[in-house]
Amino acid sequence: MKAYNVLDPLGEMTAVKNVEMFAESIPGAAIQMVAIATKGGPVAFAAWASLIISALTTGFTASTVSYDFDTDPDRRERMPEFYGYVPNKAAYRTVVFISMCLFTAGEQERGTRTVGAKHQQKLHTVFLHN
Repeated sequence: MKAYNVLDPLGEMTAVKNVEMFAESIPGAAIQMVAIATKGGPVAFAAWASLIISALTTGFTASTVSYDFDTDPDRRERMPEFYGYVPNKAAYRTVVFISMCLFTAGEQERGTRTVGAKHQQKLHTVFLHN
């Protein structure tokens, strides 16, 4: 890292990925869930597929950030009690990474489902009482 750099390359990549995740992926999934929740009739397969792809993309991005930090040799050396949950063996690393992706995607879906349900409840309240 050069003296004039504010962040090291890993820190810069993490900042960009977090901006992408919190400014694009998560709000996009929430908007899709609200659209699905407020649709009056059956929802097209493409809408569900788009929602699932959004969640998996967010899961992949978040997991990549965690994975990159955990497997960084300098961080593992400086703080071995914190970094090191990703095993050194490649097959185990793959299992951990896929598990992190799916867990994060599932958690995001749970959160966007909550947003969609709350939005739908507000719409029912507005339409029933007016």
